[in-house]
Amino acid sequence: MVSVLLVTHSPLANALSEAARWILGREFEDFHALDLDPAASPQEHLSELERTLSRLDGEQVLILTDLFGGTPHNLALTQLEPGRVEVVSGANLP
Repeated sequence: MVSVLLVTHSPLANALSEAARWILGREFEDFHALDLDPAASPQEHLSELERTLSRLDGEQVLILTDLFGGTPHNLALTQLEPGRVEVVSGANLP
């Protein structure tokens, strides 16, 4: 099973997650949202990302980020493991 982790600048991840749940009228299996707090340091963000990834159930993880080259995307790339953890930028509601 593939787990999906949405990592964005705060508060986009949770806002997109809530909007998608509202539109579809249901919860998502193995979908997680992580907002990065602008007051936190990159090291704190990285620790939070690593903790979140360690809790995911899927054998494979797709990390979606909001902006190519932004902090969420750059941190997600540190977790890249081809075939196990993949990273895609440009997450949006559609």
